[in-house]
Amino acid sequence: QHLWRTNSNLWISFCANFKYFLGWLIDKMKQQIEIYGEGSLSRGFPEINSRFGFDNDKLFLLLTSRNDSFKNNRYLTECLNKTGVSYLHFDIDSALPNVKTVDTSVITLGNDLFDSNLVGIGVIVAIGGGKIIDTAKAINYTLALNHVVGTPTLEQFLSSGEELDKRILLRPFVAIPTTAGSGSEATHFAVVYSGKEKYSLADQRLIPDMVILDPKSTVS
Repeated sequence: QHLWRTNSNLWISFCANFKYFLGWLIDKMKQQIEIYGEGSLSRGFPEINSRFGFDNDKLFLLLTSRNDSFKNNRYLTECLNKTGVSYLHFDIDSALPNVKTVDTSVITLGNDLFDSNLVGIGVIVAIGGGKIIDTAKAINYTLALNHVVGTPTLEQFLSSGEELDKRILLRPFVAIPTTAGSGSEATHFAVVYSGKEKYSLADQRLIPDMVILDPKSTVS
């Protein structure tokens, strides 16, 4: 009986360590794709479709700030429309990334997908400054909470102090900065607020899979 208990403990320890090794291996294998230079956006959108191709029943989720100049930037809209893919444009109306905005956005996205008879989101594309990129990271993270028992909101999950299982993959994420400042497109962090309390999501899976750095996208 003592031998069985010892072997059982060793097996539990092995499984726990293997889970973290698997997460570490996934982190190391993730290589960010960078497309940069003037005109790179016109190349970047077709590359998104090539790299992260998905079925016709899925779509781009395009996240921008309501205060951003995206709608007035003809270059951005023309490059996107040339891809010919379906996309859902979602404006984030928030001064700072906060958990209530993220949780509300995820609920709204679910309703929009249901109404349009689409299965889900193929890739998330964030166009904006650090706040919108951080919000997009948090939305991507929250969408993955569907795999967690009880399907907690981001606010509930952050309060619990738990970590997202390393085996859960996030959706492909593309960052297109329109400012030069925060560097959120290159980090594995996302800052979100709950009231006055500041949280820092830290997870290697939050690093964008692709970054498109085009000087033209910063023109207002």
